[in-house]
Amino acid sequence: MGNKMICSSILVFSLVNPLSDSKELQESVRKPVDRVYQEALIIKFAADGYIPTREQIHEIQEIVESWEDVKHREDYTVFHTFADGMYTREMHVEKGEIIIGEIHKNDHMVNLLKGSLVVIDEYGNRRIDAPYSFMSKSGIKRIGFILEDTVWQDIHRTDKTTVKDAENEIFVSSYNEIELRGVVCQE
Repeated sequence: MGNKMICSSILVFSLVNPLSDSKELQESVRKPVDRVYQEALIIKFAADGYIPTREQIHEIQEIVESWEDVKHREDYTVFHTFADGMYTREMHVEKGEIIIGEIHKNDHMVNLLKGSLVVIDEYGNRRIDAPYSFMSKSGIKRIGFILEDTVWQDIHRTDKTTVKDAENEIFVSSYNEIELRGVVCQE
């Protein structure tokens, strides 16, 4: 499997056996577990269509952050564009990568411009193939398993003009920081 990554808007993930009700995941966080075993759980999780809780998504993030070869944001190609109150983040991710997104404070548009991935969140598990666009609702943290080289683009409304200021405005670190509104994702 390819290198893993952590980014400001996207973080890498590991997955759990859906039959374990997160016990296997909890054990893998508490004791040394073989990396190959954790990656096998990732594949099983995605294939079985298991729907994780918010807590499990954060546990998954902890596992991945413990991996020695985790790539960081600066290791990836991300294009930032600002124009007329809009901010576009376009990320290029290679096949085999596993990503976990940040919690977004506001609704925003998402465009999958190239590639294919399995997207998993607290509301379901689905495969998305480019070209594909959807309105992403606030308050969701997604896990993505990249099946083909992918170009993922978020479009946000903001008057900020720097990446740091825009990120501070659009991301939150916990669900407690925002009021969840409505549906997570609609086509």
